[in-house]
Amino acid sequence: MVTGMLTTVMLGSQYADEGATAYDMRTGQPGLRIDLTARIKVTYPVAIDTSAPTDPAKPYLVLYDVSDDATPPNKAQQVLRRVQVVCSTGEVLCPGTDDPNLLSCSFNRICGLGPSTSSTSTTASSTALAPPALTLLGPSVIRIRQGAPYIPCSGGEVRGCEQGAAATRQVHGDMNAEIR
Repeated sequence: MVTGMLTTVMLGSQYADEGATAYDMRTGQPGLRIDLTARIKVTYPVAIDTSAPTDPAKPYLVLYDVSDDATPPNKAQQVLRRVQVVCSTGEVLCPGTDDPNLLSCSFNRICGLGPSTSSTSTTASSTALAPPALTLLGPSVIRIRQGAPYIPCSGGEVRGCEQGAAATRQVHGDMNAEIR
């Protein structure tokens, strides 16, 4: 596991590096600090892409290195910043349906409803983002005698049994097979 300062950036926003500072304390000259901040070398092993959330175990890394002006130069210990691209507040991280390594964020806390992370369009239709409509068939409360089985309705019977539910989504139509 990689350790280092953790910075979070919201999905879809622009990452702005917070930077670092470095000072050299001169041996034998107490209180003398030489500012080396301008000499810090910042490296991004992989460019930070905020169009998709990151796996918490695989953050982006930003590496900071600096050396003083001694001969030979003294190299400071490398410092790491971990950058985690996160879902907006209230939403959750979702595995991809075709590839669990391709992560996305939920929409209204439901996975699979948000706009595609591979889409480059920023003008998604509001119907494409709308959650499915789930409707109970029959009454919302069913009374069953103690000890009697709880069973789904069958053969046209609609009294004293579970009538189920229906699910639709404006873009995809009938989603009844997806009800769990």
